[in-house]
Amino acid sequence: MMILRKLADFISVKLYRLSIRFVRLGVWGKRETRQGDLGGVGQLDFAALVLACAGQNPDFSFVQIGANDGKSGDPLPDCIKTFDLRGILVEPQSGPFAALKANYAGQSRLSFEQAVIAETDGTARFYRVDPGFWQKHNLPQGNESDISSLKAEHIRFHIALFGGEKLAAHEGEYLRWDDVPALTLNTLLAKYQLPEPDLLLIDTEGYDYAILQMVDWHSPPAIVYYESVHLSDADLIASFELLLSKGYRLFAADGFNTVAVLERQAPRQFPPTTKPAKLAADIEALL
Repeated sequence: MMILRKLADFISVKLYRLSIRFVRLGVWGKRETRQGDLGGVGQLDFAALVLACAGQNPDFSFVQIGANDGKSGDPLPDCIKTFDLRGILVEPQSGPFAALKANYAGQSRLSFEQAVIAETDGTARFYRVDPGFWQKHNLPQGNESDISSLKAEHIRFHIALFGGEKLAAHEGEYLRWDDVPALTLNTLLAKYQLPEPDLLLIDTEGYDYAILQMVDWHSPPAIVYYESVHLSDADLIASFELLLSKGYRLFAADGFNTVAVLERQAPRQFPPTTKPAKLAADIEALL
């Protein structure tokens, strides 16, 4: 029975993630055209771009906000390990944070911060789902760490998605939160003496545009990667317009994320050993 139960849990998690994928792709499909109107020019292989930049710059550095466990849906692990990149990984949740550090054991140039990035230093309310909620209502088993957010409405969206608006209205049944350490982006960079990272990667379940607004545009990162699928229409458009106004070119990394490349800092040639020739050629054509 225990084996069957574990198998059922495994299948339900897979179904949950697959359902989310279809919903996100549907939302993105409506927004991709708008991205094109604002200057986006199709898809770009993000890992190939990072490998190419790191291959030409031995001091390449990054900040990853919302790093989770360093595995789930993460485009960076291979890049970090290939070039032993210097960087800061930020994750507020205890379980994923421990897994994140374990995943990068032996990478001496990494720093880890268990916190959220917010508008002020101190503490912030970080929302999550009650662990027993999914099973109680016979819903697909949610991966709580994947949907936890500084935005309570982000949690409500997922409950409505699988349980309907009627169930989502009862926030007291499922909505939980923890008061977690909070830092501004500037405080984080100062703490680890990394004032000008080459890459800023953001995956914060709907809070991404707020973090983009914290960037010091006097020393901008060469590459910005952020989860755009969960942004409201207004924040999505504002994020595109902000990055375009700062000299970035916009690309679709996949159905969920946007990559912005600072045009004046974009690499002009790619080492032949970093990625297959076709990917390198595709990127060169776009840059």
